[in-house]
Amino acid sequence: MEYPTRSDAGHRKLVGTHRCSVRLRDTTLYASFARYDGTLLVNPHAWGQPASANPLIPLRRLDGTGWFDHYTDGFQVVWKTAKPRSPETM
Repeated sequence: MEYPTRSDAGHRKLVGTHRCSVRLRDTTLYASFARYDGTLLVNPHAWGQPASANPLIPLRRLDGTGWFDHYTDGFQVVWKTAKPRSPETM
């Protein structure tokens, strides 16, 4: 699991968990993501609305092109610039 966050609130329990990486970012994300195997769950955020008031869109990678790659490519750009968190830096 990879999770870029703007604050440490609510994510302290994840830091140091096996196969989980948490990084601190300085950017605004306009969607939340959950990824497992070949499925990506995207929760796009409308301005001024909580995530729960917006749709959850399941995407599957079918042929290596399309929306799945569009969202994962954007996530990777943010992930590369985010600062790694570890139990020692909390």
